[in-house]
Amino acid sequence: MSTFSAENLQAAYLQWLSEPDVEDAVAGTITFKRTFNGRPISEKAAADAVRVFGRMLQCHAYGNRFKKGKAWLTFIAVNEGGREPGQKHPHVHFFLEVPEGWSTDGWMEVVRKKIDKIECFGSENCVVKPVVDGGWLDYMFKRSDKNCYADALDIISLWTKSRSN
Repeated sequence: MSTFSAENLQAAYLQWLSEPDVEDAVAGTITFKRTFNGRPISEKAAADAVRVFGRMLQCHAYGNRFKKGKAWLTFIAVNEGGREPGQKHPHVHFFLEVPEGWSTDGWMEVVRKKIDKIECFGSENCVVKPVVDGGWLDYMFKRSDKNCYADALDIISLWTKSRSN
C-alpha cells in the first residue's frame, strides 16, 4: 500500500498542471468574506461560489460553445486558509487563460467585474494580475496555509486542455 505525503501530492499537482498549454493568462486571489447572510461561509458555499465564478468567465468567453462543451478556458483554483478563529482568512488563488482575441488588460477587467458579482467574495481584497512566469503555479501549490493539501485543488472548478493532441 502506498501513501502520499503532502510533498508527493505537491510534486504530482505541479507536474500535472505546471505547464498548461496557454498562450496568455491572468492570476488572482479571491478573498472570501468571513460571514455571509450572518453565518460563517461554509466550505460548500465557497466552492459553489468559485464554480459559479469560473462558469461565468467561461460563458463570457465562449457562450454557447462552452455550454456545448466545444470550447473552454484553462481555469485552476486552489483553496487556502480556514474558517475557524485564528486561521488565515479563507481565500482562493486562481490561474485563468486569456481568451484568444482578448487583451490581457481587457480580460482582467472582465474578471474583476465577475468577482464583484459574487456576493460572498470580499471584492475589496481581491487581486487580478497578468501571469508573467511559472512562479504563480508554484505559489498556488505551496504547502503552507492549506488545511488539507489533498483537498486544496478545487477539482470541481478545474478546466484544462488535453495535451494528447
